Amino acid sequence: TLLPANKAQFYSGQLLSADGRHALIVARISGSGTDTVKAAQIDKLMDACRQELKTNTDLKDQYTLTSVGAYRAALDNETVAKRDTRLAIILTTLGIALLLIFAFPRPLIGLLALLPSTVGAIAALFVCSFLFTSMSMLAVGFGGAIMAFTVDLGITYLLFLDQPYATRGKQVAREVWSAELLGVLTTVGAFLLLLMSDFKILAEIGVFSALGVAFALLFVHFIFPKIFPAMPPAKRQTNRFLMNALVKVAAPAKWKLAAAITLGLMMLFFAKPVFNVDLQAMNSVSKDTIKSEQKLQETWGNLSGKCYVMLESSNLKELQKKNEQLQILLAADVQKEKLAPVFLPSVLFPSAPSAQSNFTAWRSFWNEGRVTELKQTLEAAALENGFTPDAFEPFWQIIRQDSPGAFEIPPKHFEMLGIAKTSEGYTQLSLLSAGKNYNAEDFFVRLSATGLAKLF
Repeated sequence: TLLPANKAQFYSGQLLSADGRHALIVARISGSGTDTVKAAQIDKLMDACRQELKTNTDLKDQYTLTSVGAYRAALDNETVAKRDTRLAIILTTLGIALLLIFAFPRPLIGLLALLPSTVGAIAALFVCSFLFTSMSMLAVGFGGAIMAFTVDLGITYLLFLDQPYATRGKQVAREVWSAELLGVLTTVGAFLLLLMSDFKILAEIGVFSALGVAFALLFVHFIFPKIFPAMPPAKRQTNRFLMNALVKVAAPAKWKLAAAITLGLMMLFFAKPVFNVDLQAMNSVSKDTIKSEQKLQETWGNLSGKCYVMLESSNLKELQKKNEQLQILLAADVQKEKLAPVFLPSVLFPSAPSAQSNFTAWRSFWNEGRVTELKQTLEAAALENGFTPDAFEPFWQIIRQDSPGAFEIPPKHFEMLGIAKTSEGYTQLSLLSAGKNYNAEDFFVRLSATGLAKLF
């Protein structure tokens, strides 16, 4: 059937469900629905509309507005990404801060190891604001998590600086420069390789992380020596219990190797890693959004990748002509794979001029020579396979007919073809499916310019 799910109907130019309790209102967004700034404005507008429906005394709170669309998923994903990024930063900062407090002779100096990472992230984000028109929240979140290891640059420098004897900032910087520079160069190179990916978010993560690591290194070796030109001796030693525990864990021992191998063999029977490459699984939509989408599908069916075209006419002959004009327009889009193959009533019920033209082409193809050859072939095949001489008589009557016949659309097929009789004439609703090269805005503009149909 060409009708929407659950036998929707048109009334006063609006698409209604079969029970008349739901109306489908299609809004065209001015801009991108996945733009979170625009999505927030849409969400605010929808809330205002719901509030008006509740407070309007004439409506008596009988109407419910259920909104769906890409904007809701964009808002949900942004909310979750912000919340998770904030939580990860807080937990990571607290964990590292506790470790630094226990590890350094002077805890406050140890806490400064967090400073290069923070400055590197801020500086990287500043530079990225010039390189990208916009950045995904996922890129910032993942990039920030990756850059967390740059705290090691500050820890190494400050551990060499905070000693029980006097030290100098520039001297410490020279001591750790070679090791840290080599590590940063390999890391920056690895991140920049992500620019080869066609996936924009990966490229953003690579650039953001590479810049953050580079800025963190520069801060450690050029700013820290200015902050700490000289450091007096520490009055107490590093936490003895922590250092002893680290030494014991890191010390080589045969039993540790045996334990690691045993654990690895045991996990072969229990570990079952699953790699999910479906990007849709990354969507973190809320329960309210899922319920709204389910309600839409229950009422109207799955509208994803589909649109509805409505034709209006005063009589059936005019409707058939409009169908043929629309068929010609859509055929070009089908060839260019902008639309999936289209079925319109004109395929089965052409207008009188088209029927005559098709009939002329038919008779031109079935000339006397082809008919004679086909008749001889069929008679031989019929005799060989035991058919009676008049078995193909109905077929020959079709071949010999002198007129195309009448192709007016019978009322019994109206429902199947999406046609409904109204007080002003007839309306027809046809379903179109998008192709791989479909451009909604271009199709809307071209179809609207013809004045043939309305697009939903």
